[in-house]
Order: sequence, then C-alpha cells, then structure tokens
Amino acid sequence: MAIYNGLIDMMNRGSTRGECAQFLNEMTNYALTHFRKEETYMKYFSYPKFEQHRRYHMEYIYKVSMYNVTFSDTDDFQPYDMMDFLKKWWMEHIQKIDRDYEEYKNHIHSDAQY
Repeated sequence: MAIYNGLIDMMNRGSTRGECAQFLNEMTNYALTHFRKEETYMKYFSYPKFEQHRRYHMEYIYKVSMYNVTFSDTDDFQPYDMMDFLKKWWMEHIQKIDRDYEEYKNHIHSDAQY
C-alpha cells in the first residue's frame, strides 16, 4: 500500500515522466517479489487453485507492463487510470482472492507461514 500512497502523493503534486517511470519500476519490482513469496507459500500447503491464482498475478504484471509501454511510447499516459486500476486490483485481490487461500490453509490446518 505504500507504493499506492506514493502514487497518490505523486498525483497530488504533479508528476514528471521520470517520477512515473520510477513508480512503474517500483510497482513491478514489488509485485514480482510479493507474488513470488505468495506463490511459494501456496505451494507449501498445496493450494488447489494455485494455477488460477498465479494467472491473476500474471495478468497484473501484463497490465502494469502495458502501462509502462504506454508511458514510454506515447504522451497518452493516464496516471489516474493506473491509480484506479491499482486500487481496484489490490482491494479485490487482497479482500477476496487472497482470503480464499488463507481460508483453505486454515481449513486444512496447515502450519504454513507467509
């Protein structure tokens, strides 16, 4: 959420292309690290919906990559679109999709730690 809050701060004060590029880089690096850790965790307790969950992660990375391409190749970069996407994606993912694997882990009484 710190990255998202950074985006809000950036939007409130105006942003340069350099700041946007740095933000996109941080967002991608954070997601890759987080997703890798989360996927290792799910594999540990054999989460049956692992592949579906992993596809959500890949779709997110693709979407962020497309923001990066739009930012790099055109003057049509829309940071508010990106901010809206981020908010919706993370809220949906954390509140619904991640909750599902935690409920499964608790149901099978796994000792896995995230």
